[in-house]
Amino acid sequence: MWNIYMPDISVLYKYDPTEDIYDFLSDKAKADLEKNKILPEEKMLKDMITTAHNTNVSYEEYLKLPEIDDLLWKYPEYEPIMYACYQCEHYDFGRRTGETKNGTLKEQRTGLIAQTIMADYLGQPRPRGSEEGFDKGIDFQINGANVDIKCMGRTCPIEHQWVHNLLESQHHNSQSETDYYIFCSLDKKESVLQICGYVQKKLVDRCAELHKKGEEVKNDFGHIIKLKADTFMIKQDVLYPICSPNEINKGINKEHLVKSDVEAVAKACVKFFGILEKAKTDPQTQKGLENYEKNRFAKINKRSTYNLMASDYFPGEQQSLEYQLRKADAKHKFYNHKYVCGEKEREENKAKWNSFNR
Repeated sequence: MWNIYMPDISVLYKYDPTEDIYDFLSDKAKADLEKNKILPEEKMLKDMITTAHNTNVSYEEYLKLPEIDDLLWKYPEYEPIMYACYQCEHYDFGRRTGETKNGTLKEQRTGLIAQTIMADYLGQPRPRGSEEGFDKGIDFQINGANVDIKCMGRTCPIEHQWVHNLLESQHHNSQSETDYYIFCSLDKKESVLQICGYVQKKLVDRCAELHKKGEEVKNDFGHIIKLKADTFMIKQDVLYPICSPNEINKGINKEHLVKSDVEAVAKACVKFFGILEKAKTDPQTQKGLENYEKNRFAKINKRSTYNLMASDYFPGEQQSLEYQLRKADAKHKFYNHKYVCGEKEREENKAKWNSFNR
């Protein structure tokens, strides 16, 4: 996981009495909102961040207002947050197709914050609103591939067994030209943006569960919720991990896209395919796969923060981030090929994996 620490944005998600409370909320939910009520001084900061301080000027003019200029002089890291909020308040970024409703302002704001901050880190153009309609699912273009950023807001760090949601109507939109999805999680309480991982669009149908509208499912905390639309639930474990900007630029490439069904089977995480008959009937095989997954992601999660990791300055060291990721990827491919490829390929991949252990 690549964690990006932001200035305090929790004020954006506190209950503001001037905003509408949605009719579908229960009395308990409304009471919980009251407990998280925004304070007057927090309301002042929120108004400045969300550009509600003066909605009638351009973004460039807004930054020059004395109060805003003073805030940014003290806390320049608020600028990308302001930019994302300004775009959401002046344009509709939730133009969804089918029967699903557009995202609320807060949901759109969460997505735009993630996209804006990632754009700055990756040297990509920032999102810019327009009235042209559907953007064809293209937020970034990386090494010739079209990338769509998906972000969910949470109140705690994501755990490896949790899921990311993707609307079926968006995924199967005939106008979509997406090649990859990058999934993010915004910890609204601690103001941390987690870049969780990526997956090829063509592999989603294989390695994610599709739940139908109206179905009752458990969320990350085990609470029962009723789905409002057909939704893919993609486990965090399925994603290719991202631990730095470099992992995105190395892994996402138009040349890496799967071209056949056999290749799709080899590239996606086989544990979730339902094709491992041996793993279903042999407890030892199943246990081996489970232990492999646990160890793989425990190592990645342990080294999750992209901030001054001393060992990363020494690429030759066996504990460097580069080495650990290459080792994890080699082992991952070996396990995949062990069950879906022929004897010759299996031995070749085993040899590659063993080379890391010499």
